[in-house]
Amino acid sequence: MNSYEKKLIDEGIIDSPLTDFIISKWYDKVTLEFNNNIHIIRVEFVNCFEIKFKHDLKYFEGEKEHHYFMQDVDIKKTDDFFNIKLSAYPFNGEIICKKIEIIKE
Repeated sequence: MNSYEKKLIDEGIIDSPLTDFIISKWYDKVTLEFNNNIHIIRVEFVNCFEIKFKHDLKYFEGEKEHHYFMQDVDIKKTDDFFNIKLSAYPFNGEIICKKIEIIKE
């Protein structure tokens, strides 16, 4: 397990609601924010090389409030890049970046 992955899990992001999701206008930074009922945890993926996110379109059928809860995070380091896989139903994603910052407020 990667040290960043361990830190995120130890900070309690699994099953925590995703409260903010921002991709910079140049697609070089992704910011995810979680509320673990004690702290706000902000994760910044910086110097991104590739960003892919997709929704389960069936989730949007009907009128309901959308809640996203982080279910899984997988971070692997290869050469100079981090390969990140995220699952937060109704979406999942993949990010390839050079730097990860974890901020606890």
